[in-house]
Amino acid sequence: MGFEFKKNQEIKIYINSGEPESLKIAAEDLRSDLEKIFGKANYVNDETNADILIASDPSFKREEEFFYCVINDRIYITGKDDLGAIYAIYAFEENELNIPPFYKMEGLELEPRNYLYLADMTVSDYPRTRYRGWFVNDEDLLTGFKNLGTRELDYNFYRHVIHPDMMDRIAETALRYRMNLIIPSTLVDITSPYEEKLLEVCSRRGLYLSQHHIEPMGVSKFGF
Repeated sequence: MGFEFKKNQEIKIYINSGEPESLKIAAEDLRSDLEKIFGKANYVNDETNADILIASDPSFKREEEFFYCVINDRIYITGKDDLGAIYAIYAFEENELNIPPFYKMEGLELEPRNYLYLADMTVSDYPRTRYRGWFVNDEDLLTGFKNLGTRELDYNFYRHVIHPDMMDRIAETALRYRMNLIIPSTLVDITSPYEEKLLEVCSRRGLYLSQHHIEPMGVSKFGF
């Protein structure tokens, strides 16, 4: 039967209230993107009345396995855990809605559409590498756009801290590209509330956190 997206026809999304915050944030990215493209997208409390259902499902065999399908006029998006379901959301956006993973970082606008038909389908996959990460290195080029504040370092660079809004966009893009780990900036000092905020932004989206090779136990040599 397939599923039809029509301009200004409300798209109803259901996600269980018990799902992790990270999955809810990704679901909001989907809702927002659908609204930009087709005009109306909202959450509903009754799953029987939803067009799109989002959930995690531990019955899948592989870690971070993701799955979506179109069947009987509905779209089901799920995965082994929160990361699996998050990847399912972004895979659906990239494959079926033609939304590039880097579109926000590239400053692109989503083009409104009047209609889209998706035939019945099933798509599933899983990452072959356990940890896949980004190191946000030499972030002076990012803090030049917008920063949270300054920090004292015995070093000539990295005087400013990446703004949480920019960090959130980077974290989202990493997930859209199926990453699961991040070093959120150079020389992170977890005792600094500004820098701790960067860790919070990334972890609430579900990413694993790692550290620079000269930050043993999260303490920067240049900030000690």
